[in-house]
Amino acid sequence: MKKSLCLLTALLMVCFVHVAFAGSGNTSFRSVNHKGYNTKAPENTLPAFERSAEMGYRYVETDISFTKDGVPVLLHNPSINVMARNPDGSELPPEDIMIDTLTYEEVLQYDFTKGMKGFEGTKIARLDDFLDLCRAKSLHPYLELKKNGDYKKDQIIDLVKLVRSKGMAGKVSWISFEAEYLKWVSQEDPKARLGYLNVVSDEETMKESVKAAKALKTSKNEVFLDLANKTEFVTYDYSLCEKEGLPVEIWVNDGLNAFMGITERDVLETLDPYVTGATVDKYIYGKPSIELSPSVYTYNGEVRKPAVTVRLNGKELKEGDCELTWSEGCKDPGTYQVTARLRKGILAGADTAKFIIMGAADEGVLTLPAGLLLIESEAFAGVNAETVIVPKTCRWIGADAFLNCHNLKTVYVYTATVIDDDAFRGCDNVELVRF
Repeated sequence: MKKSLCLLTALLMVCFVHVAFAGSGNTSFRSVNHKGYNTKAPENTLPAFERSAEMGYRYVETDISFTKDGVPVLLHNPSINVMARNPDGSELPPEDIMIDTLTYEEVLQYDFTKGMKGFEGTKIARLDDFLDLCRAKSLHPYLELKKNGDYKKDQIIDLVKLVRSKGMAGKVSWISFEAEYLKWVSQEDPKARLGYLNVVSDEETMKESVKAAKALKTSKNEVFLDLANKTEFVTYDYSLCEKEGLPVEIWVNDGLNAFMGITERDVLETLDPYVTGATVDKYIYGKPSIELSPSVYTYNGEVRKPAVTVRLNGKELKEGDCELTWSEGCKDPGTYQVTARLRKGILAGADTAKFIIMGAADEGVLTLPAGLLLIESEAFAGVNAETVIVPKTCRWIGADAFLNCHNLKTVYVYTATVIDDDAFRGCDNVELVRF
């Protein structure tokens, strides 16, 4: 056993040229606050976006409408009835009052509180005032051009010019279900960031969405898909988007999810790793990282649970900031996992780490070093080991990497690691255990 391990150590040193190690890196995720922090302030009002900034959001989403006299304002629906109240707090008559039938001065007779107490006197927000707020608070706005907005091309061009005049060019994202509206934006600002909105329910509508988004792409801009969240999106196959180089963001606010019996937090805890942003009502997405010590045990008949360290953006979290959930058992030989769910303030997100309990009779074990990124051809050819444990950092195992390792029986390798078909050529009856 000792002789074998000494040999393996020497091989690691000799074959260093054949392997690479991973460094640390940060990924950026966009938590976009839907219509401002609308659970604590009236949606699409300046107080709602001020609250977004206070809660730690860097991205906010709003909807653009036009008054009768052409003033761009923030309003989700074509009518004002949901949001507007009379000065005494009473609701408007049931008949819809459409925003495009009122001048801006006429709209000012109403409070836009949606019935929320403490916001009496809050008026409809103008787009120019909103942009001033975003610039002052370092907020990146997502400006939705509504499908029911019936915009004219000159109106959209004027919107782009307004953004530019406020010093916000390159600091906003334009989103819409209507690809034509986004094309008009691009004509006025070729570098504008564009998001094509859609509800995708199957492979065919995904293909249509990708095609529409690709048509918006130029050599100067960034285009992404912004998809409505449904249960299938939690585990949806984004391979086509990845193949075409299209980033994906989703909406996960509770209003969309309630009929499915899931919450915003549920979705954020099960996000597909390809998703780069989410439009949310309540939470800011966080991706915790989990470190286990140790990650490999030998069976001894007792429950084995490693020490867990959870970090967020490099900072170690305290007990109570997250909730740990373990696999059942954690005793017999096998692969187990622990999941950490964020529970700190308005943060939401989760990650899972796996550990191994090996049988007591396992001998000739080679545990490859943490940080290993790839294993090239013949890196461990002929190694006299019965078990190899490949760290989860390893992304690729090349052809003939373990050529003619005749004693090799079990290889523990992370689920995401890509393995060449001939990586274990000449090995007899090797079992791959994914973890």
